[in-house]
Amino acid sequence: MTDSSRTRKKVTGALPMTETRVEYARLMRQGISNAEACRTLKINRRTGMRWRHGRTVKKRTAARRPTPQSLESPPP
Repeated sequence: MTDSSRTRKKVTGALPMTETRVEYARLMRQGISNAEACRTLKINRRTGMRWRHGRTVKKRTAARRPTPQSLESPPP
C-alpha cells in the first residue's frame, strides 16, 4: 500500500443532482406544478419541495436547541 492510497479521501453517499436541480428550476420558471416537474424528472415530490423552499427547522428539534443568552429573558 502506498502513502497516497492511505490519504485518499473516500467519497460516500450519492452524487449531487446538480443537473436535475437546474432542470427542476427551469420547469418551475415555466409554471409547471411541483408534482408534474417531479414526475418528469423522476424525483420525489418532497425533494422538489425542499429544492424549491429550502430546508425548515422542525419544532421538535428546535425545542432541543439551547437558546442564546441574548434571546433569553433577564432574570427577575
